Amino acid sequence: ARAWPLASWWIAMSPGTLVYRFNRLRFADDAPMSIETCTIAAYALHHTRRVALIERWGGTQDRQERGKTAMAEPGDLLVQSLVNQGVSEVFALSGGHLDPIFQACANHGVRIIDTRHEAAAAHMADGYARTTGKPGVAIVTAGPGVTNAITGVANAYMDAIPMVCIGGRSPMRDDDRLPLQAMDQVALMAPITKFARTVLQPERISEYLLMAWRHATSGRPGPVFLDIP
Repeated sequence: ARAWPLASWWIAMSPGTLVYRFNRLRFADDAPMSIETCTIAAYALHHTRRVALIERWGGTQDRQERGKTAMAEPGDLLVQSLVNQGVSEVFALSGGHLDPIFQACANHGVRIIDTRHEAAAAHMADGYARTTGKPGVAIVTAGPGVTNAITGVANAYMDAIPMVCIGGRSPMRDDDRLPLQAMDQVALMAPITKFARTVLQPERISEYLLMAWRHATSGRPGPVFLDIP
């Protein structure tokens, strides 16, 4: 118990000081190997390893800069793919299935236009596309979030408006276990979109987004839907 205050004090030190003090503890002949010494040494080693890892991926750079070097999270992959297509704002309503996407939007500087209903998000994405000529992006949560967006998607389909609707989804491992707000969203969207798919592997998010974008903007334009667990 007495070791914890000392350990916390050591962890707060700079990396250089930690290395210096830890080496003195290890190699000093007269250093008593008490519980305090062992605990401090263990925490110093743990912290220096953590610092080395952080410095390897960008040192004092913020999370956004480190994300460019480290392996990206699925939310970051999706948002970066949208940014690559020129997207700077999305229309959405927050839901638990969308938390990683919302965080990634904040990391990548994508403006979230928060609505009070998913129908509004879909209609706003439709209106955005009509006004700018670029696909509008609506992001809605699973289940009722997707069903609420159906009218806006159908409207875009009838008028050949390019639009990307992204729906959250429960984890695939929970299929047939009655997970929260689970339903066959692709089956609902297929008749009113040019392209409706579930992203089966996180590493293929960029691939699926590019396919969906191409369908939305080529030939007779129209809405597309991506179901992302």
